[in-house]
Amino acid sequence: MPWADTDSIGWIRYAFDQRRIPYTYLRDEDIRSGALRNRIDVLIYGHVDLELAEQIQGLPKSWGPMPFKKTAKTPSHGTPAESDDITGGVGWEGLAQLQHFVEDGGLLVTLGSGSMLALDAA
Repeated sequence: MPWADTDSIGWIRYAFDQRRIPYTYLRDEDIRSGALRNRIDVLIYGHVDLELAEQIQGLPKSWGPMPFKKTAKTPSHGTPAESDDITGGVGWEGLAQLQHFVEDGGLLVTLGSGSMLALDAA
């Protein structure tokens, strides 16, 4: 989920891939856009090596725009997701969208330090 730390969550994707469990990878901008309940039933927010403020604000906006796309110079980028700008995190709007998701009956599962987002930011 957060562009600021994709390594830990990559292990969740790896485990799902190995067991052929289908999933949708959501980016910060997907969370901010809302209507999550229309797309998913369960959101797994894994352990991230980030403090709460970093989980919400992500990579500093002053660094952007910072694209993450496959190009001739960056052939390994853009998988499993790409973005025109990976700065800014889920932001306060994304946090509100996560709250709407849960209030609308969605299940938010948090792991490790990812639990700070649900417990301390509420």
